Amino acid sequence: MYEVHVSATANQSEVTDFRNRHLTRLLCYCLGALELSSQQVKTLAVCWNDCFRRIFGFKRFESVKCLQFYCNELPFTYMFDFYKWNFLSSITRIHNRFVILYKINRHIVSDFNNKYGVASSRERIKSVEHEHFHHHFLSAC
Repeated sequence: MYEVHVSATANQSEVTDFRNRHLTRLLCYCLGALELSSQQVKTLAVCWNDCFRRIFGFKRFESVKCLQFYCNELPFTYMFDFYKWNFLSSITRIHNRFVILYKINRHIVSDFNNKYGVASSRERIKSVEHEHFHHHFLSAC
């Protein structure tokens, strides 16, 4: 079972807010357009988890998945999927020259649709991913 550290102070809340406003943007900038290996995604996920560990005083060996769940934050692998799915879904609406890129990566969009279900908007994609994470988190408890 997961242990939750519920001693969030005002400083932790401020740091979490700062992380959400600034660090997430930096970490995720152009993420959808990048071709990352699974090892690179795992490395970035460790960085993302370390942010939570640092803010909330977790040890390196402690999982932050429970904390992410209760803070309504997605783990990095879900965030990567969101930005990739959003990017590939939107490039067909931008300009014809991107259609080639879409056709090359069309199978990735199909994989996301199969994994999370079909979503037509950015908000729906994020909502579907949150639901998927919550379902998997609760089924693991």
